[in-house]
Amino acid sequence: MTTPPDYLAVTNYYAESDPMRLLTLRETDASARIRGSLLAAAARIGLASERCIELDEQITQTQQQLRNAPSWLGTGELMSLEQRVLSLQAELATERRELWKDLQPLAEAARDAGVERQRRGFLREMIRGLEEVTDEP
Repeated sequence: MTTPPDYLAVTNYYAESDPMRLLTLRETDASARIRGSLLAAAARIGLASERCIELDEQITQTQQQLRNAPSWLGTGELMSLEQRVLSLQAELATERRELWKDLQPLAEAARDAGVERQRRGFLREMIRGLEEVTDEP
């Protein structure tokens, strides 16, 4: 009994013999890469967005506590509230930086896809031109 051929090898063999099929396979591959990056980024954006909203609310509440603090409140308590605001602001800035780092692969994938689309468009025009030349008597 013979083993079934490797799907990718067969697909690549037929794709190499048919330029349009090769372009379609490349387009599908680029779409899959973007989709994967987009799904990962969407999940990260959702979590980071919720976390940033929570931190912002905590900062606002702590600042209100600080502004509305009674005059008899000790310096130590006021300092701890100020420290809390500063630490929350630092955590918020860190969360936003991390989110930006997570979004960079998505931006790179989108950029690569744009370049790939331009290249495919150029190749399609070349193929169309070659087909017109070879079809002429």
